[in-house]
Amino acid sequence: MFLKKIEESFLSLESSTEDTVKYILSLKHLNYLNSEDNIKGIIDNLEDLKSVDPENDIQDIRNITKEHTFKGKKHSTDRIKLYCLQRCTRFPIEDVTNFIDYMKFVSDIDMLCEYFKDTFERTIKPERMVWLTDEKLDDIEELVMKLGLYHMETITEDDTFFLFEFELNEYFKPTWIDSGFVFYFNAQTEKYDYGLTLNLENGFDGLKEFISYRKNVKLKNILLLKSDKIIKTHELSSTFWNNIKDKILTTKRVSI
Repeated sequence: MFLKKIEESFLSLESSTEDTVKYILSLKHLNYLNSEDNIKGIIDNLEDLKSVDPENDIQDIRNITKEHTFKGKKHSTDRIKLYCLQRCTRFPIEDVTNFIDYMKFVSDIDMLCEYFKDTFERTIKPERMVWLTDEKLDDIEELVMKLGLYHMETITEDDTFFLFEFELNEYFKPTWIDSGFVFYFNAQTEKYDYGLTLNLENGFDGLKEFISYRKNVKLKNILLLKSDKIIKTHELSSTFWNNIKDKILTTKRVSI
């Protein structure tokens, strides 16, 4: 049902279509087209996907794909620096408060990382997935939109974020499976060694994207970021949808 429904939405999408749900399902099919060979190589039985509800699929997808993450192209290197954005609320509030106070008096990067290391490792377990990019941006609105963080929904002036700088030597190209088959993923074909986020501002490609296990990363720096206004990542503009429509219709003309 899942693959059939998203394909039907994709094939029936026209330039006059105004149905946002149809856009979303068509985007899922576009992600499937760009990662079809990859998915077939990872999930042995695509029939499993028939049980997934394409409009309310989070739990169903999690059950089917939990054994199939970290199957994208693997990169091994001596050392690379990548960045990861996390809400401070993901970590124990007392630890965060103490760390922010500590930052006021200590500027040594190594000391800051050592101070927060235990909290970081206790909160994010070794086998958990961390999403990474190779660009260091300190404007929180620009960062969350370019990273395609639709699921964050509303960010207020009270929200704080950690931008972690990691050093690591093993990381992977993310697949649509790693994302849980969300529509706001931006699947890249096999010819690309990296992922790309979907820019929520305009529907174009955002930042390069990678994933790794938490156990693979070494904390090298921590920046504290705050917004000076309310940001609604889930309220997508007409510009976004118009560009998405053009992208889908262009792909449709080529693929049919």
